[in-house]
Amino acid sequence: MVLFFLLVIDIKAQDQFSIRLLQQEYRINDLLKIISDQTQHSFIYQPSDIDNEKIVSTPEERYELIRLLTIMFPSQTHEYLISDSKILVKKKKRGKQASNERFSISGYVTDSTSGESLIGAHIYFPELNSGVVSNAYGYFSASLPAGIHTITVGYLGYAHYTHSLELSADVKLNVALAESTSSLEEVLVYGGQSLIETSQISSLKIPIRQMSNLPVLLGETDLMKSLQLLPGVSGGLEGFSNFYVRGGGPDQNLILLDGVPLYNTQHLFGFLSTFNNDALNNVDLYKGGFPARYGGRLSSVLDIQMKEGNRQEFGGDATVGLLASALTLEGPINEQTSFMVSGRRTYWDVLARPILRSLNQDIGYHFYDLYAKINHSLSDTDKIYFSTYLGNDKLSLMDDDIAENSSPVVTNEERNSLKWGNFIAAFRWNHTYNPKLFSNMGITYSRFYYDISNAYVRTFEGVAGNTPEPEIYSNSLSSGIEDVTIKADFDFFPRPNQTVKFGSMLTHHTFTPKALSTTNFNTAVSLFTEPITAVETASYFEDDIKLGRRFDINVGVHFSSFSLPAKTYSSLQPRVSMNYRIGQNLSTKMAFAKMTQFLHLLTTSTIGLPSDLWVPTTENIPPQDAYQVTGGLAYTPNPTLEFSLEGYYKKMDNLLEYKEGINYADINTDWQETVTAAEGRSYGVEFLAQKKAGRFDGFLGYTFAWAFRKSPELNLGKEYFYRFDRRHDVSLAVNFNKSKKIVYSGVWVFGTGQAVTLPEVQYLNPDNQLIVAFSERGAYRMPAYHRLDLSASLIREKNNGERRWIFGIYNSYARRNPVFLEYLSGENAGFVQYSLFQLIPSISYRRSF
Repeated sequence: MVLFFLLVIDIKAQDQFSIRLLQQEYRINDLLKIISDQTQHSFIYQPSDIDNEKIVSTPEERYELIRLLTIMFPSQTHEYLISDSKILVKKKKRGKQASNERFSISGYVTDSTSGESLIGAHIYFPELNSGVVSNAYGYFSASLPAGIHTITVGYLGYAHYTHSLELSADVKLNVALAESTSSLEEVLVYGGQSLIETSQISSLKIPIRQMSNLPVLLGETDLMKSLQLLPGVSGGLEGFSNFYVRGGGPDQNLILLDGVPLYNTQHLFGFLSTFNNDALNNVDLYKGGFPARYGGRLSSVLDIQMKEGNRQEFGGDATVGLLASALTLEGPINEQTSFMVSGRRTYWDVLARPILRSLNQDIGYHFYDLYAKINHSLSDTDKIYFSTYLGNDKLSLMDDDIAENSSPVVTNEERNSLKWGNFIAAFRWNHTYNPKLFSNMGITYSRFYYDISNAYVRTFEGVAGNTPEPEIYSNSLSSGIEDVTIKADFDFFPRPNQTVKFGSMLTHHTFTPKALSTTNFNTAVSLFTEPITAVETASYFEDDIKLGRRFDINVGVHFSSFSLPAKTYSSLQPRVSMNYRIGQNLSTKMAFAKMTQFLHLLTTSTIGLPSDLWVPTTENIPPQDAYQVTGGLAYTPNPTLEFSLEGYYKKMDNLLEYKEGINYADINTDWQETVTAAEGRSYGVEFLAQKKAGRFDGFLGYTFAWAFRKSPELNLGKEYFYRFDRRHDVSLAVNFNKSKKIVYSGVWVFGTGQAVTLPEVQYLNPDNQLIVAFSERGAYRMPAYHRLDLSASLIREKNNGERRWIFGIYNSYARRNPVFLEYLSGENAGFVQYSLFQLIPSISYRRSF
C-alpha cells in the first residue's frame, strides 16, 4: 500500500500559522475546532482513528501548527498530511503480533520534590481509551498489548506527565510529578479521574492544601471542620469537630489513620480535632457506595494517610497560633530510608499557671499530638513502613483552702482531673510479587482510654503530739477500648481496564465499658464491669472493571464475623456501584451497599465528651445494620469545573439509645440494661459544585435531607426527628488568589436549626409540686444557624521556603447562634438561649523550610 501520508508542502509555510491557546489541557476534539477556527483548515479523518477523549496539555500560550499537530498525533501512533487547507489524519496500523501479546507496565507515582507517594493518581493510555489508578501506596500496574503506547499520568495540583514507549517486554516505570507552579492563571491541572470517569459515587478526595487556606476558629486549621462544609456532612454544635453523615451517629464513621481505626478524634472537649494537617498526605471520604474493602461502620469512611517523609532533602513546617504551636520535620535518613515526625501542643496552661497559683488555685488544661513515620525500601519489590500516633488531653482542677484557726481542720484540698487519649501503631510490608500482583501486609495496634477522678483530702491539727490520719474521699471512673489487628490486602491488575482487590483481617478487641474505684474515709472499694473480649474477622473481594467506553462497574462482597465467648454473629454485605457515561461530559451513577457494625457508642451528650462509652455487640445486644441506595449525576463541562447531584435513602437497625432518665455513671447497673434499640432512616438530595483552578477556586454545597429515629421505649413508640436532622444545609467556600503574595478566603454556612425537645406545660399538682410536661421528642427547632468567616494570607517566598501570616475573623457579623436552650420554670417561665462564639479574630504564623 502506498504510504498514506507524505509531507509534500513547505513546512516553513505551514509554520506561519500560529495557534493561540490557554495554558491548560484540552480534549482532542476541542483542539480540532480551535485549529480549524484559527487557521481555516478543515480536518479529514475516520472517527475510529481519533480518540476525542484524549487529553493534551498546552503549557504555552502560542504554538506553531506543525508543532501542535505533532503533540496531538505522535509519530509513533499517527500520520498526518497538510494540503490545500485540509489536514488529513490517520492512525498507524499495528502488526498481528502486537495485538496478540501482552506485557505489563508498572511502577510508583511520586512527588518529584519530596518523593511522597501520590495516592489516586490517574495513569491513562489514550490509544486504548483506558487507564488505572495508583493505589494507597502510589503503585500502579497495567497489562497492555505489545506495541507503541502513550502513557499520561495526572494528579490534582501537579503538571501531568506524558511519555511514549514501545512495549515488547514487561516495563517498570516510576513517575515523579512536579507541582503546578501557579494557580493564578486559568491553568487546567489534570487531576486524574474526573467525576464522570469513575464508578465510585458519594466519595471525595479532600485537597488538604486548599482546605488549609480556609478561615477557621482561632486560626487552627482543622480537617474535621473542613469536612463539615461538604454536602451530606454536618457538624454537631457550633465550634465542635465531630461530624454526622447522612443521618448517622458519630460512632458510625470509620476513621482510619494509616489503616488504623481511631476511636476518639477530639481535643479541647471537641473544639479541635486530633489531626495536624502538616503531618497528612492524603484524605479520602466515602459517604455511600462503599467499596468492599471497607467495613465495620454504617455511615462513612474517612481514610487518612500520613506523610512518608521527604526522600530528597531535609525540611519542615512550623506554625504558631493563639491556641497551639506545631512543628513538622521530614527528610532522608539514607538513600533507602526517610522519616517524618510532627508534634503539636497547646500552651495555655503554661501561661495561666503563675496567676492561678497566686490565688491558691490550679486549673490546668493541655493537649498534645505526636506523629511519626519511617519508611524503608528493602529492594525494588519490598518496602516496609512503621507509623505511630500518640495524643492526650488532661484537665486538672485543684483548690486548697486553709481553715480558720478555731477549727481543728488545718486544710481542705480538692483535686479533680479528666484525662483521655489515643495511641496507635502500625507496621506494614509492601511486596510486589510480579507486575500484576501487589500486596500490603501488616499488624496494627489501637488504644483509646479516658479516666475521670476527683479527690477530697482533709487534714487535722495534731493534739499532744498525736496527729490524726487525714480523711480521704476519692473516686475514679475509667473506660477504654484496645485493638490488635493483623491484615493482608492484595491488588491484582489483570488488564488495564480492570483492578481486583481482595484481602482479610483479624482483630482482637478488649472493651472496658466502666470501672469505678472509690476510697471513702480511707476504705477502698473497687467496682467494675468485667472487660469484654471479642474477635472480629473480615474478608472481601472487589472487582472494578470498565465494560466498553461508557460503562464502569465496581462489584464486591464483604464478609465479617464477631465472636464472643457464647455467641458468634456473621454478616454478608454485598456492594455494587456503577457509572454510565451519557455523553462526553455527563454520566449517571447508582450504588447499593449493605453495612454491619459490631461496635456501639453510648452517649448522653451532643458534643462528643470522652465520657461516652464504646461497647461491643453482646449476646443480648445485636450488631447495627444498614443498607443504603444512592443515585446521581455528574457533569464536567471542562476539567476546571465539576457538578454532582446525588440522592440517597438509608435504613438503619439496632441503634442503641439510653433509656429515659439513665445516668451513664451508675456503676451498679449493667450498661446493657440502660439502653434500648432504635431504628433509623434518612434520605435526601445533595448538590456540589467545584471550581478547581484559577484566580477563584472553591466549592458550593447544598443538602436537603431528613433523618428519623424510632424506638418502642422512647417517645411513646412514635417516630421522631433525630437530634441532628437538618432540613437545609448550605456551605460556600471561596479562595481568591489575588497574587502570589496574597490569598483571601471566605466561608459562609447556613443550616436549619436542630430538633429539640422542650417543655410545653407547667402546673401545680395536688401536693403543690411544680410539674413540667415536655413535648414529643424533636418536636421543636432551634433558630437557624449561619455565619461568615473571613481570612487573609500574606505569603512571602524565602530562599529556603515560605513565610505565611494568616489573619482571620470567625463569625464576622457576630451572629448569636444557639448552642442550647435553658428552660426557666416558675412565674416567669421561659427560655434562655446560650451562644458560644461571636466575632473572634485570630492570627497565626507559618514557616516552611
